[in-house]
Amino acid sequence: MQSFVKCQLVIVVVFFSIFITACSSDEQSKAVDSVEITPKNVLIFTKALDDTTAAKESREASAQILRETLSTHNVNATVSDDSSLFNDANLKEYAALIFLNNTGDILTPAQQIAMERYIQAGGGFVGLHSASKAEQKSAWIWYQRLLGGTYKSHSTVPSNIQTARIRVLDKTHASAIHIPDNFSINNEWLEFSNLSTRRTDILAIDSGSYNRNTYAPDSSQNSAETRDTYLPIAWFLEFDGGRSFYSGLGRDESSFKNDIVMKHILGGIEYAIGNNTRNYSLSRPEPNRFVKDVLLDKLNEPVSLDITKDGSAVVFVERKGKIHWVDVSSRTTTQIGNIDVFSAEGFGEFGLLALALDPNFDTNKHIFLMYNVASKNDATGPLQRISRYTIVDNKIDLSSQITLLDFANEDTCCHTGGNMEFDAEGNLFIAIGDNTNPFKSFGVGPADFRDGREAHDAYRSSANTQDFRGKILRITPQADGTYTIPKGNLFTDATIGKPEIYVMGTRNPYTIAFDNKEKTLYYGDVGPDSKGANAEHGAKGYDEVNKVTKAGNFGWPLFIGNNKAFRQFDYATNIAGAWNNPLKPINTSPRNTGARHLPEAQPAYIWYPYSHSEIFPELGAGSRNALVAGVYRSNSHADALPEYYDGGLFISDFMRRWIKVVFEDENGDIYKIEDFAPDAEFVAPIDLKFSYQGQLYVLEYGSKWHSGNVDARLSKITYTGDGNREPTAKLTTSVTNGLAPLMVKLSGVESFDPDNDRLEYQWQTSTLNAGQDLKDATFTNSDANTRSGHTTSINFENNGRYAIALTVTDKEGLTSIATQLIEVGNASPTIDIKVSGNQSFIWPNETSRTYTVAIQDSEDGIIRQDSPEFSKVEIVFDKVDTSDKQDAVGHLAASDPMGPGRAAAKKHLCIGCHQEQAQSVGPAFQAVADKYASMDDPVAYLVKSIAAGSTGKWGQHQMPAHDFLSDEKREELAKFIMMLKSKAPSLPLSGKLPTKETLENYTLKASYRDNGAANLSSVSAHSSITLRSPKLNAKQLFDNKEGAENLRYSGGNAQTIIMSGAKSVLPLGSFDMTGVSSIQIEQKYRNWLPKGAIFSVSTQQDGSDVLASGKFDYAGTKEYQPSELRLKFTKTLDENTPIYLVVTLAEALNDDSTAHITAVQFLQ
Repeated sequence: MQSFVKCQLVIVVVFFSIFITACSSDEQSKAVDSVEITPKNVLIFTKALDDTTAAKESREASAQILRETLSTHNVNATVSDDSSLFNDANLKEYAALIFLNNTGDILTPAQQIAMERYIQAGGGFVGLHSASKAEQKSAWIWYQRLLGGTYKSHSTVPSNIQTARIRVLDKTHASAIHIPDNFSINNEWLEFSNLSTRRTDILAIDSGSYNRNTYAPDSSQNSAETRDTYLPIAWFLEFDGGRSFYSGLGRDESSFKNDIVMKHILGGIEYAIGNNTRNYSLSRPEPNRFVKDVLLDKLNEPVSLDITKDGSAVVFVERKGKIHWVDVSSRTTTQIGNIDVFSAEGFGEFGLLALALDPNFDTNKHIFLMYNVASKNDATGPLQRISRYTIVDNKIDLSSQITLLDFANEDTCCHTGGNMEFDAEGNLFIAIGDNTNPFKSFGVGPADFRDGREAHDAYRSSANTQDFRGKILRITPQADGTYTIPKGNLFTDATIGKPEIYVMGTRNPYTIAFDNKEKTLYYGDVGPDSKGANAEHGAKGYDEVNKVTKAGNFGWPLFIGNNKAFRQFDYATNIAGAWNNPLKPINTSPRNTGARHLPEAQPAYIWYPYSHSEIFPELGAGSRNALVAGVYRSNSHADALPEYYDGGLFISDFMRRWIKVVFEDENGDIYKIEDFAPDAEFVAPIDLKFSYQGQLYVLEYGSKWHSGNVDARLSKITYTGDGNREPTAKLTTSVTNGLAPLMVKLSGVESFDPDNDRLEYQWQTSTLNAGQDLKDATFTNSDANTRSGHTTSINFENNGRYAIALTVTDKEGLTSIATQLIEVGNASPTIDIKVSGNQSFIWPNETSRTYTVAIQDSEDGIIRQDSPEFSKVEIVFDKVDTSDKQDAVGHLAASDPMGPGRAAAKKHLCIGCHQEQAQSVGPAFQAVADKYASMDDPVAYLVKSIAAGSTGKWGQHQMPAHDFLSDEKREELAKFIMMLKSKAPSLPLSGKLPTKETLENYTLKASYRDNGAANLSSVSAHSSITLRSPKLNAKQLFDNKEGAENLRYSGGNAQTIIMSGAKSVLPLGSFDMTGVSSIQIEQKYRNWLPKGAIFSVSTQQDGSDVLASGKFDYAGTKEYQPSELRLKFTKTLDENTPIYLVVTLAEALNDDSTAHITAVQFLQ
């Protein structure tokens, strides 16, 4: 593939060589002028976060130099840091996008999609230097693939700017033709990870020509490698329809004044521009053009579905035995049968498992079911049965049942599978789980050969060639209820293996899909729980999506993923044995009734662990349960998905609750995995299938396991087409209740149109009678009740209940309506909180701080301790996460304090196993909070538990390790869980603040719900005051960096602020300084810290009005050890005052580091 790209480049280089050489002489410039070149427009995008003033100024100067140079070559450049430019209408005007020294997550999800569509339409991309540092924390993997690599580290010692030798690797590329084969240059030298195999390198660094001691943002340790290492620094690639050029040169203004660098960059830009054409019909559809159409909800454990060929009906089954017929057009559902099944109590998986409609269902009405029935033999567990039934008079005729297959299971907890699907030739694929208990098997392939441990031996099932369990069967049902064996199954000799077996070595293949065009079977296999690979047991756990082009052994329980091996292990002696060999797998179980020597193991197509996958990062992290919907094949039906998805494999995950599309290139290699309908919310999707009309149906199991769920649904994903879309009305009000006369300010500014149409706004009001609600409101167009404009105000002069409606209309007349209830006649209670002493900080072991809470309501009066209404008062003093700036201090109107944590629990998939107040497969969050509430620091305990994962604390189910989450995210989740603990009695209305022993942020919160008035709803009021820890860590300080000078933040394990230059300023915040006598500065010592730096505390940003100053004494301090400096104030402050830390060192250069701050603490 790379050779083909190079062949194309020869043409590009010949055409543009004139452009590049024009940089070096007047004669060559004249040659350029004589060639008629159509003007081209490019965007130089300069947005960067976590930036210093010096870096911003240098980037802006660099952009202007580049813009001016491009203009002399008939290329019009727009320089902007405005990310709102990233939409279809704007981007289509540019021949290339040039990302110049960007950092941070700089585009919103909608803007990211606009950029993807631009590249897919044929647009060009140029990334310069720290553009490789952009979008590193976001989940936008596509950008990293477009870029061709991920920033890993840069040189630091003796300076981040060093001279190194560069050698040209590809002299045919436009960016290298007119520069020397070898040259030396000053730069900050970057190193990369996840380098794309699709790239062709242009330049490389001579690794021995500079000091490679590198700084990595996610590690506090530096690398001092000096060995000869291949270090590419510039490359190009074709990706996803567009052209990408990246160069690590161009770090600052001086680089763009360098003739070699400029020629190099100009050549890269010309490559990216290419033929300057774009075709948006090749781009991915915009996500908001997909609508989730819920056909049915409130289902009871739905598990499998199929669709009639004409698309008129969906048939689905529920685990307890019910079969339902859904008429798609009328949205009516009929229960057409109820099969008597064996269904274990509690959290078992037995029951009615799967269905498949006969390929000739239209005429023969045959339906195939897989289910469990109780065995008549007491020595065996339930049977797993595949039967054929016939639908007669819109009901399943139970007397028509014909059994095709029966096989025995152990009555153990897990892994029944399964799924069934027909191919176009009438072959029925049947996916069956390994019927093995995964617990107490170290999270790997269960191989416990001890007596009485049959259920813990997957060799007896999945690895047994004479057992149907842990297999995908392929049979050809016949009209008389028998079946034949098609050619091409795994075993032709029945003495070696059962002839029905097509795939062996599966664990829990819950969904399968067959692509008739490519004659390929896909299946999702739910994997084991091991958190990490280890020498004793082998590979960590992965879920798999497998691609089967011919019959084979896919390895379980000897292998996982791409043939990562498990070791043989003696459970009796706890001694590890030989590693399993995927080329020669052997079944060593004494329970094996089949072949000892197994077919060679086949690697998985896609495999992903609990943590982030390096190979498939688009799949995210967290709990997992892989599913497949199948390969989409486009057709001309009006409701079909766009042709863009033709040939894409649709996959899903029950736990992670997404649908994604896997795209292959012409070589069959996966080159991207893309979100599908990310705006739709799926609650535990459990089966997905395409209709013959190209529509995707999704069956959602719902939130809570082993029960009916309100959010258990049957849905259809509808593509709305590429025409005009409805706007969305969003209405906000200044108040929703109060006493008459009540002035309500209304705003519709959050309303939007997905096509960016100009909207018209109409406001209407309606008076509601007793017993009426918003749905009962009627609106008229009288002048008295109608207003226009995106904002307005309404004065309600009389008490009562009113409805407000906002109607927004786009240019083509499509409308959207939002409504809001306004209740006039019941004022909100007022709550006033006061605390004694310092109004910003609370120090450990303070015993004399007092508080008062005053609550008053117009109707209920003054609330006293002995009032009956006090039962509705809640006053608590507890830890709180205050990562805000100084405005977190003082009185706050509480919104939803659980909001961020609840959102994090949803985002990070905790709700797949946990409910807030009810048990699911995992314990209720409230039960967790109550269990650990008595600990000294339950949040810290939960943070560690979330990171490490656990088994056995709440039963056998394992909670996977969430070590891939940041400490901040785990703390956010832990605090949310602890907020759900059963409520303790309220504090009284006044008294002493409870004494706290640790440096934490604490909030005194009070709430009261009144009794309502005049048939109006009761109203709640909340108020709080936060007293924060006097110790501010580096992250908190950096987030409050407005007005900072010459500093940067080092995250990961370092968690420090690095200050640099002759003078650097760190704003600490504005705080009440009552009782504060001094300040303590804490650093993590590094051997490059200068001894002469002066640390001053000032009330002014310019460093005047100094409160205290001093120098650190580093004598005897070892690398990375903490170092502290206490500065006592020279005067007393007793009011809210802005405080700055100023570090000065006269001889320091701009890039010289002077401080390595970990925290600052205010002392009494």
